[in-house]
Amino acid sequence: MTVQAFNSRAFLREHIRSVLDFYEPSVIDPNGGFRQNYRRDGTPFDDANKHLVSSCRMVFNYCLADRLFGGERYRELWQRGARYVRDAHWQPDRSGYTWTISADSTDETNHCYGLAFVVLMNAMLVERGDSQARSDLDTAWSIMEERFWQRDAGLYADEASPDWSALSDYRGQNANMHACEAAIFAFEATGEARYIERASELATTIAQRQADKSDGLVWEHFKLDLSLDWDYNRDDPA
Repeated sequence: MTVQAFNSRAFLREHIRSVLDFYEPSVIDPNGGFRQNYRRDGTPFDDANKHLVSSCRMVFNYCLADRLFGGERYRELWQRGARYVRDAHWQPDRSGYTWTISADSTDETNHCYGLAFVVLMNAMLVERGDSQARSDLDTAWSIMEERFWQRDAGLYADEASPDWSALSDYRGQNANMHACEAAIFAFEATGEARYIERASELATTIAQRQADKSDGLVWEHFKLDLSLDWDYNRDDPA
């Protein structure tokens, strides 16, 4: 495959179709939402295990498929996925999203990484004309801003306890990168300047200020004081 092919619209459209085709035969979980766990040959396993990020990503995929290819099938799929996030992941009593759902337990730890994908998903749903998406986008954005935004640092914190009473000391690039991406999509969907302003601040903080601490490299792991954590997971390469 040549570099030119990777850069071509035709290649990218066909690659997207191949991803959609991989999931298509068995993507619908009759118990709600989508199957999320697949072997390399496309065989699903562990249907009961659902992850917030994967739930949101699947909705994003089908919104994009609807935009590119149209057809009632993709519209029905993104509507199905959106219902699952709203009904199964969203927990209104604590204003948070369940991180993982399994047959015998749930993890309700609050992750900025997860909220970033909720924002991304709802931005795409706004574009697709979903009637509830604008309200859900505002709610997810407000939670991310109120619970995770660290004004002095110019970054979002990473993780909070289920009841929001405590933030972890870890600070990371990954959640902020996805928040930046989500904010760009939210700006494109709504035209609201607050989203692109936040995206610009995040990019400046990570790709300029923080990168200056690591010889121009975009590092991933930081300590509470935003110094680089050179040893994070050094003994756990997995």
